Amino acid sequence: MLSVSAGLVLQPATQRHNGDDTMTDDKLYGVHPVLEALQEERRHIRQVLISTQRRGAEVQRIIALAERRGIPVVTVERPQLHQLLGHSAHQGVVALTEPHVYQPWTAVIAHITTMPGPHTLLCLDSVTDVGNFAALIRSAVAFGVHAIVLPRHDAVPLTPAVAKRSAGAIERISLVRVVNLVRALDELKFFSRELRILGVYPASDFRATFKEEKDCKEEKD
Repeated sequence: MLSVSAGLVLQPATQRHNGDDTMTDDKLYGVHPVLEALQEERRHIRQVLISTQRRGAEVQRIIALAERRGIPVVTVERPQLHQLLGHSAHQGVVALTEPHVYQPWTAVIAHITTMPGPHTLLCLDSVTDVGNFAALIRSAVAFGVHAIVLPRHDAVPLTPAVAKRSAGAIERISLVRVVNLVRALDELKFFSRELRILGVYPASDFRATFKEEKDCKEEKD
């Protein structure tokens, strides 16, 4: 039988150090983001908060997964979640988690060079809109992309808002941050002779771009 405790029990936000970045707890909100975070087990979750008014099979699944991992589940009133987050887009479910951590670029290189392919990477440059970024994450997960590569600057940070807009898909894919995208692609060329790079500009015709790349490959063959 599933059980939860009642009352808002918020422990002080812990701080951890990862390289040069100081990390504090994320307030992950929404049914699907919290459910995906529990299922994928990529990051530590300290506590799950569920509104007393929230019901349904997905909420029972969240409670079951949290209990299996030994994560405290606390029932609270919806106004308390509004106050905690500063908005009402939480769907009655919040998890206090460690922030989403970027995958090291060296780990991606190691995976590509040691594991059988094919491998697909999505490199995004200057994507600064949360909605667009989240949509690209969802599409990448649906198409089996191994990792999304982002520049260190001019990119959307990995926030709970991105997790919510991506419906939790951010938990199912590796995200990598590099200093220079062009340099990263050059490094991939060095490690993989089978690498094919397909670039698309916002105003371009994708079909024409793909045809030109294919024609070039056929000429080389």
